Amino acid sequence: MRYQQNRFDEAIAAFEAVLRKDPGHVKAQDNLGLCLEGQGKLDQAVAAYRRAIELDQQSRRWTEQPYLDLGSLLTKTGHADQAIPLLLQASQIAPQSPKAHYELGKAYLEINQIASSKEHLERAAQLEPKNSSVHYQLAQVDLEERELQLVEKLTPQ
Repeated sequence: MRYQQNRFDEAIAAFEAVLRKDPGHVKAQDNLGLCLEGQGKLDQAVAAYRRAIELDQQSRRWTEQPYLDLGSLLTKTGHADQAIPLLLQASQIAPQSPKAHYELGKAYLEINQIASSKEHLERAAQLEPKNSSVHYQLAQVDLEERELQLVEKLTPQ
């Protein structure tokens, strides 16, 4: 609740308290990363997400969330190539997650892998047809495809 209200300091204190009692609490570690990211402390957020992933890999029941959160942050900060393996892991853990496919589509678009981007964005649109962000990204993919086709037509052979 505090995180959603942008009361990051309070939320961080709460998640740190949970982690003192239960150092293996994946969700608290991941949420700590979200709060740090919200404060713009990106290096600390990356470290928190990586720790959440380590904890997740040690658990019996995996969750896609830390992979998704770290992958999303890496894409936003210009490291889509590093994000893709994490986002693929998220989509394997939760194949019905529209967010995992959406973030993968965005990451692939960032590195100009248009076909892969389109595949994942279309899957996200199937899973969540009313999500306007997905349709906006699909429009971006269509623009990229058209530009590539135009360049191919205009390039002498």
